[in-house]
Amino acid sequence: MEEGDLFADVKEIEIDCAKCENDRIKHKAEVLSRKESRGKIIIEFICRDCGSKGTLTFYKKSRTELLEYPPD
Repeated sequence: MEEGDLFADVKEIEIDCAKCENDRIKHKAEVLSRKESRGKIIIEFICRDCGSKGTLTFYKKSRTELLEYPPD
């Protein structure tokens, strides 16, 4: 898979939802949007379990994922 193809046609992702308190079980999240720049991919999502919206930033070079949620 090429770097530009990462998450290209993904409609659902699995996340460790920080808003749901259930021993860090992976949650399914619906992909709302996907933006790609030279060094990262930003995916906006909504958790199907608790309804929280957030963003997943994937840094291509380090292959690091960062989950962020807007303040309550």
